Amino acid sequence: MSPIGARRKVEAVSEVATVDDEKLTSSDSTGEELGRVDERYLSFTIDLGQIAEPTRFWNPDGSGETIGRPTFDFANPRLRHMAAALAPAYLRIGGTEADRVIYSLEGTPPEQPPPPFKSVLTAAHVDALGEFALTTGLHVAFAVNAGWGARSAGGAWVSGMSRALMRYTARHGYPFTVWELGNEPNAWPLFQAQLLVQPEQYARDLRELAAARDAELPAARIAGPCTAYWPTIGEVPALQLRLPPRAVSNYLPRVLRAARAHVVPDVVTWHYYPGLSTRSALAKHRPLLSTVAIAVAVAVVTLCLTRKLLSLSLRTVFGLLGLVLAVASVAVAVNYIVRPVLANGPNSLRDPAVLDTAGHWAEQVRSEVMRLPKQPMLWLGETGSAQVGGEPGLSGRWATALWWLDQLGLLAQLGHAVQCRQTLSGADYGLIDDSTFVPTPDYWASVLWKRLMGTIVLRASLAGAPSTLRVYAHRGVSSTARTTFLLINLGNEEIRVNPPAYGAVDVWRLEGQRFDSPTCTINGRLATLNADGTVPELPPVREAHPTVAADSAMFVRV
Repeated sequence: MSPIGARRKVEAVSEVATVDDEKLTSSDSTGEELGRVDERYLSFTIDLGQIAEPTRFWNPDGSGETIGRPTFDFANPRLRHMAAALAPAYLRIGGTEADRVIYSLEGTPPEQPPPPFKSVLTAAHVDALGEFALTTGLHVAFAVNAGWGARSAGGAWVSGMSRALMRYTARHGYPFTVWELGNEPNAWPLFQAQLLVQPEQYARDLRELAAARDAELPAARIAGPCTAYWPTIGEVPALQLRLPPRAVSNYLPRVLRAARAHVVPDVVTWHYYPGLSTRSALAKHRPLLSTVAIAVAVAVVTLCLTRKLLSLSLRTVFGLLGLVLAVASVAVAVNYIVRPVLANGPNSLRDPAVLDTAGHWAEQVRSEVMRLPKQPMLWLGETGSAQVGGEPGLSGRWATALWWLDQLGLLAQLGHAVQCRQTLSGADYGLIDDSTFVPTPDYWASVLWKRLMGTIVLRASLAGAPSTLRVYAHRGVSSTARTTFLLINLGNEEIRVNPPAYGAVDVWRLEGQRFDSPTCTINGRLATLNADGTVPELPPVREAHPTVAADSAMFVRV
C-alpha cells in the first residue's frame, strides 16, 4: 500500500461557524438541533460465536471460520480498562451463532450440544459476561435464540429457554436491558439450515418476546427485526434454496406493518457493512463467475455460428442461447451485488459515495419507522468495516478510522439513537487487536468521539468546502456544554479553517501515517495506553486557525 499523498494547504472558502446566543450559525446553516442520540450511541458487540462453546468465529489469519478457540476472556484486566473507557455503552451479544445455541444454566452442561443446536451457553459464560458488564459500566443487549431449536412444530417461536435466561440474569442483577429476537431473520434460510420465517410470523413472535419480558424483566426493552442490508441492494431478500426456491422481500417493512396488530418493538434494528471481506466465499468466487460466464457465452455463440456444421436443431440453439442468458445474468447480478470492500483499492472507504450509501439505507429504514404510530428507538444494531470478519490488512488499521467516524456522524443526523460496532475484540474488524490487546485506530477514534461529542446533534457545514471535507457538530445537554465540531478530510489537501468568533479553540487531531498502519497519533503523539492498560487523558492543543491535514480527522471544541 502506498503512503498517504502529499498534504498541500488550501484555504477554506468560508468559516466553520459562529455561535450566537447558544445557537450554532454559519453562512449556510442555522445550526438547529436535529435530534438527540442516546448516551450509549457509540456501542459495540461481542459475537456469541466468541463465547458459547465450541466457539465458532472468523480466524484472525484471514482464512475463514475457525472452531474451538478458547471462549472470550472477559476477565482480562486490560480489556476491561479499554471497554470501561467507552462506557456508557451497550454491549450487544448476537451474530449467527445466536440462533444455534442452547442455554444450559443449571446442572452439568452437555458435552456436545444436542441437535439442532451447535453450541452451548453455560451459566459460567453468562456470569463472566454479566460481571464484565457490571465492572465496566455497560448494558447488555442480548439476541435470544429464535432458530430451529426454539420453534414449535407449527413454526411459532417458543420463549421457554429465553425466559429461563431472563430469570437468571435478573436473579444475579446483571444489566441485560435489551432483548433482541434472533439475528438477521432474512438471512436464516442461508445460515440456519433453510429456516424461513415469514415476517408476519416474526411479528407474532415479537408479541411472545414482549410477554416474556413483561413477566421476567418488565423494565427491559425488546428489539427487532435486525435484518441485514447490503450496500448495493439494501435489505437482503430471505432466499430459500429448495425446489421450488422461495424468496421473501421487504422483510423489515412487513414486520413493522404486522407488528401494529401485536407489539411494536421498543427498538427497531438493522445491520449494515460497506462491503465484503476477501475471506468471504462470494468475494473469492466473484472473478471466477465472470470468467465462467464469458467462457460459456463464447462457447455457445461459437456453436450457434457453426450450427450447420454441427447439425444442431433450432430448438437446441435456442436452448443454448437461453443458457448463455441465464449464466450471464447470474454473473452480472453477482458482480453488481457482491462488492468487496477493496473494490476500488485500499482507499475505498474514503470515497464519499461509499460513505453516503450508509445514509441512503439508513434514511429508508428511518422512513419505515416514522410510519409507526408509536416511535421506537432506531439502532444500527451491527456494523463493521467489512463483512465476514473484516478485511485483512485493512480493517483494524488507519484505513478504516475515518469511515467509522463518518458513519457515526452521518447516522446521528438521521435519527439513529445507537450504533453497535462489530466487535470489541475479534477477527480483523475489532476495536482491539485480538492477539495483542492493543487498541486499533478505530478504538482511538471511538474514545475521542465518546469524550468530545455530546448527545445533541446539530446541523453543521462548511460553506464552499470540497465534498471530501465532512463536517458534523454535537453539543452536550448541560447549560454550560460547548459545541464540538468533527471535521473529516478525505482528500489529499490540507484545509485551513478560520473560526473568527472564538479566538483560540481546543483541537484534537487524529492522524495516521499509512493506510495499513495499525497505529495513529493524537495531536502528533502516538496514541498508547498507560502502563496499567488504562486510557490516558488526551489534552487538546489551543489554536486560532487550525488546519485539517489530508486524510485525517480533527475535533474542534468552541
